[in-house]
Amino acid sequence: MRGQRNKSLPWFWSMDIRRDADVGAWMNDCRRISVRARSDGCSANNLYAVYRVHWLRAKAQKTRWIEELQCLQVEMESAIKFFQHQEQFWQENQKLMEPRSQPGHAAWAARQSAMWHSMAMQADSRFNDLLKSHPPPDFAKVIRPHSNGLSPLS
Repeated sequence: MRGQRNKSLPWFWSMDIRRDADVGAWMNDCRRISVRARSDGCSANNLYAVYRVHWLRAKAQKTRWIEELQCLQVEMESAIKFFQHQEQFWQENQKLMEPRSQPGHAAWAARQSAMWHSMAMQADSRFNDLLKSHPPPDFAKVIRPHSNGLSPLS
């Protein structure tokens, strides 16, 4: 990670109370790092703790970016659904108005419906183009267990 090389670590990251960091499968990747001796006098345990902390920080950063990618995908879909909802709302309002007695209101509702439809189509097109040109990795794709195949971003 950029800018982390010379950053001093808080004291509590180097503590290993009752060797609790070695318990559990979540630390298996850290165990693969093995440092025995260094010419500059650093002990292997201190370097092991530093590498473990940096690995955990990198893993946390990766997890945050995965979450961010998933949130962006959901936000894109939500924007399209909102635009479609607004289009339907104005279509229903247009049906309730009588064109002869309220021609201005009906025209306004038709215009609003067309505007929201246009926005939904543009957003769908642009978001799909973006996802095709920059697809998220498989591990960051949003999984929908009850998807009916009609998702705007499928």
